Amino acid sequence: MRKNLCCYSSENCRSNKNILAMADKMNEMGKEMWIRHVLVPGLTDGKEDLKALRKKLDEWTNVSRVEILPYHTLGLFKWENLGIPYSLEGVPVPTEEQVKEAEEILGIKK
Repeated sequence: MRKNLCCYSSENCRSNKNILAMADKMNEMGKEMWIRHVLVPGLTDGKEDLKALRKKLDEWTNVSRVEILPYHTLGLFKWENLGIPYSLEGVPVPTEEQVKEAEEILGIKK
């Protein structure tokens, strides 16, 4: 997890320290969690980041479900209609192979 950074682009890195702290607290409290990871090629599909997430999943005992949510462009027209620049312009949707690889790293069985 890139030393507590969640980076979606070089201009937009944000700490995920609070998210991880909340997940740790929920685990401590025994509150059930689902983990849903949005897979964006070139941004959130790094093998080392996925392996770091897998390590956290192995630590948490309260995770009942893990899902990969492949990035898509279905809502792109909304941005265009509003005249708002789309920051992921040109980013491809993940291939079926990329999704399967991420699922394997995270231990998702279908």
